[in-house]
Amino acid sequence: MYGLPLFKSSKSCFWPVLCYIGNLNVVFPICISFGCSKPTNLDFLKETICDVKQVLDQGVTWNETILPVTLKAIVCDAPARAMVKVTKQYSGYFGCDKCCQKGAWKGRVIYPEICSTLRTDGNFRQQVNSEHHRGISPFCGLNIDMVKQFPVDYMHQVFLGVMKKLILTWMRGAKSVRLSASYIDQINSRLIGLKPFVPRCFARKPRGWDEIDRWKATELRQFLLYTGKIVMKKFLPKRLYDHFLLLNIAVGILVSPKLTKDNTSLAHNMLVKFVKECAQVYGDEFLVYNVHSLIHLHSEAEEFGCLDNCAAFPFENYMQKLKTFVRSGNRPLAQVAKRLQEMTYFEPTPKINTNIIYCSSPDNAYVMSCNTSTAKCVEVIEQGKNENAGYCKYAVVEFIDEGSVEVVYHTWITKTSDEIRCYWPNSNARKRARKEEDPVQNEWSTFKVRILTYVDQPEAKKQCFRQSTPDTSKFEGEHGLIHPMPTPTKGTVAEDIEALLHLPSSNEDVEDVVLEAPLSSQQQLENLDIKCGEKSFRKSMIKYMRCIGGSNVGDSIRRIMRHIGTLSLWSEYSLKGRKGKKAFCKLRLCALLHGAVTKMHSTTAKDIEKELSEVLKHAPYQRGGPKCKEINTSSSDTSTDTMYLFTDSSEDSS
Repeated sequence: MYGLPLFKSSKSCFWPVLCYIGNLNVVFPICISFGCSKPTNLDFLKETICDVKQVLDQGVTWNETILPVTLKAIVCDAPARAMVKVTKQYSGYFGCDKCCQKGAWKGRVIYPEICSTLRTDGNFRQQVNSEHHRGISPFCGLNIDMVKQFPVDYMHQVFLGVMKKLILTWMRGAKSVRLSASYIDQINSRLIGLKPFVPRCFARKPRGWDEIDRWKATELRQFLLYTGKIVMKKFLPKRLYDHFLLLNIAVGILVSPKLTKDNTSLAHNMLVKFVKECAQVYGDEFLVYNVHSLIHLHSEAEEFGCLDNCAAFPFENYMQKLKTFVRSGNRPLAQVAKRLQEMTYFEPTPKINTNIIYCSSPDNAYVMSCNTSTAKCVEVIEQGKNENAGYCKYAVVEFIDEGSVEVVYHTWITKTSDEIRCYWPNSNARKRARKEEDPVQNEWSTFKVRILTYVDQPEAKKQCFRQSTPDTSKFEGEHGLIHPMPTPTKGTVAEDIEALLHLPSSNEDVEDVVLEAPLSSQQQLENLDIKCGEKSFRKSMIKYMRCIGGSNVGDSIRRIMRHIGTLSLWSEYSLKGRKGKKAFCKLRLCALLHGAVTKMHSTTAKDIEKELSEVLKHAPYQRGGPKCKEINTSSSDTSTDTMYLFTDSSEDSS
């Protein structure tokens, strides 16, 4: 049961009561209330509770069979839980619904005690601790445990409560625990830098702390369980980092069904230690209700098997679906009712649970375990030929003799100890690949190929091929240029790949601008710049730069500059022409470089100028530059920050 705001411009909101059938993994609403504020009483629950009681007593009839129904848990956040149980709110002195501890006032109500008398179902119904109650809950009419079956919702209280409070304390708290602005900037960069390495099983990619107020629970979960311990090790003082690890390890145990079975007491001891040290590290005022509830977290894991079995995540996911049913502000409750009724007229399409094994990074890492005691972490680098086993069906291959790139069905590929060959039909290659036709050995030709990457399904081929583009350094030719793609055969899926890579076809004039060697003098550069004034040459030059390419903006600029000129030449230039150097920004070549990089990457002119300025600034100090020897003799520990500028991302920077 949660409140769901509908519009930003009004206070109107839904208060739905959702039901989750665990063994079917289905969520549906059983009651929805609408108003401009939260309900002032629980009258809207009376019919719902009567229906629930009837179902629990009589079961459900299906195909003339009576199926028994059990109420596993009633999941609410802390304010809603206090409302439906008719107890004091979490901000009250007797606000904890798991123990009888009386809170203390430290500018807010805190719960400093670790060991307190636990509440029981009998004590709750008899209202032994009268200060905790405000009335009689309508749920007392059900045959349920009023304490154990109202679990602590770890989504709201651990992630949106404790973890978010920790981050805000590190950002805006007392000076003794607050991190510097430079540290926070570095943390933001590290979090964003993890994006390419986060697999698709995570709902969201990492974001920086500058957006912490908008972080969702899944992002805080990812930070607490996975990325936080990696990112924060360098920046948090050892005492704070070790304290954070207590929460990280304990929650990691309690969310795992396997680890919960044997290590619940260990997790409980770590959480108790975490809460005790909170007062020492962050002060007594840190011990608010959310932090105190960590002490009771182990009992929820023991009761339900793990914390995910009593979490609010499936309900929160359904809330977004419920919100999409409202299309205007006119009678939103009627709109939802009609949409739900319409859904009953159509038989839902069954979801096929296919366990796809991905072959491309970062989704190709798996844990293989034969039993609960041993496990191995493996990386899938190549597909098998049994498509029913969930392997990739398609492969992106390079035809070695022809120099073209195609997408083919996996059965077209044959492997021997010496080489890899691919069958190829005489016509309708695209149509046959999409239909997953097996090759006809007597009619189809075979060619020698090299496999570039694997594609899980035809719809995903563009994304997967983009993920493999940083490996384009393997295609470098004699002058470091990626070979232009030949004109694809009519009717093949190579047309899609050509559009993806932004590469020209072989019948275009890219070869005209291939430089035999990087330019070494200003005169040569001026001649090239004059030639860039011609419209046809400008177009070819941009295509040439895009062929050189790179995995990101900086890598693309470094590669392009290295192919066009030598270090000695670029040592005579700076971006704006300062310190007696010539201005690179005044060259037509600079504008062409801007155009090429913008078409390759989603970026801004400011970012391009920043990377270009760095390349020109450090050119004299690179190996082969005019001042390289001077630096090597004066300092043996040259900063590695400037050693990569004219090096491909795929090569060793040393």
